[in-house]
Amino acid sequence: MPHCVAARARIHYEVDGEGEPLVLIAGTAFDLSFWDDLLPELRGFRVLRLDNRGAGLSDAPDEAFSIEQMADDVAAVMDAAGMPSAHVYGASMGGQIAQELAIRYPERVLSLVLGATWAGGPPLSRAVRLLPLLLSRKDPEDLVRATAPFLSATPIPETDGRFPGHARAPRNKPAIRRQLTAQLRYSSLRRLHTIRQPTLVMHGEKDRFVSPLNAKRMTRRIPGARLRLIAGAGHLHHRDRPRESRDLLLDFLMEAAGRLLDREELELKREQAEGLRVDGTVLITDIVGSTAHAARLGDDAWDRLLGEHDAAVRAEIDHHDGTLIKMTGDGALALFESAVDACRCTLAMRGRVRGLGLEVRAGIHTGSFLISGDDLHGLGLHVAARVMASAIDGGVRLTAETVASLGTVGRRTRPIGLTTLRGIPGEWDLYELDDFAIH
Repeated sequence: MPHCVAARARIHYEVDGEGEPLVLIAGTAFDLSFWDDLLPELRGFRVLRLDNRGAGLSDAPDEAFSIEQMADDVAAVMDAAGMPSAHVYGASMGGQIAQELAIRYPERVLSLVLGATWAGGPPLSRAVRLLPLLLSRKDPEDLVRATAPFLSATPIPETDGRFPGHARAPRNKPAIRRQLTAQLRYSSLRRLHTIRQPTLVMHGEKDRFVSPLNAKRMTRRIPGARLRLIAGAGHLHHRDRPRESRDLLLDFLMEAAGRLLDREELELKREQAEGLRVDGTVLITDIVGSTAHAARLGDDAWDRLLGEHDAAVRAEIDHHDGTLIKMTGDGALALFESAVDACRCTLAMRGRVRGLGLEVRAGIHTGSFLISGDDLHGLGLHVAARVMASAIDGGVRLTAETVASLGTVGRRTRPIGLTTLRGIPGEWDLYELDDFAIH
């Protein structure tokens, strides 16, 4: 079995498949078998999994561990596996390692998925804070069973001889304690704004181990990050809601990789499972220069300003008969039955946000969208996101499909011309919506 040496420790890893490079990083005490159920779904990816130091077949040096050190371990394993860069998915403690990898080695992380994790500091759940105390009173096997009710929103049978992901997990207190201590000492809160890679934050709404408040905080501080809260799922959201977790992950990774070859099959599966499509107009917004604002104002003032922004956005969407799908950290996603209402809402929203000293860019697309729970999916959503990304600072861009739905009002838009949208096939005819174009 392959190993590499990093900071006086032999780190065990395995590589499976061919295609886009993807690194999977597991959480406290879990070994690489944590990902066994997901691995068959990752066709089209070259998947690198590893046992963190102190777990599985990797060494457990008799010295303090740190998240920074474990991020260096991942970089060393990537070197050994011949992966100059990769998409990176970290769960729980692995999410902290993934954050640090993106901060320390930005050129090596193509995109970032943070699952059921936090960036250090409050708010932490009581369960996490009590882990060192639990460990002092229980052996590792008992600790696994004691934490099981916090890890899953559904009961884990006591008859399970092996808790998932612990096939080769550490069986000594020092190794687990060092991993726990490394997490409790870690903080990336003041550095999250430096993460520039496309980022997806996934978290179970019923996570009792790491509060979903942590996911919302991270999403606000990572520029452009997307938040997906998974209904009915706990800390191990991929176990509680495997299909939803898998589809969110694959959809994001395929978009980030610019790969659309398997998207049609994935969307067909979703459509068959959910049986629901909706026609309408989607609006996606994003605050211009959010990172610079955050650096200038500081964390507390920026959080307050974001709260005012969110309140203004929600009010305008409601006033214009839209449905707020979700806030995205520095923007919003909304669905409208009428393209005219979507455009009126966008202009009114932009005016209110300018009163706060902020500018927003927006993308509007009319088409068919897949519904999964309370969220939207599908190629149409990605088109809207790319249209928004193409907008000049403070601009509002529309697709030709939206302009056609505006009727005679569409004549008041300004043509941009055929435009290539990253990761989307073909060229798209785009238009600019100017102030006072629609009354």
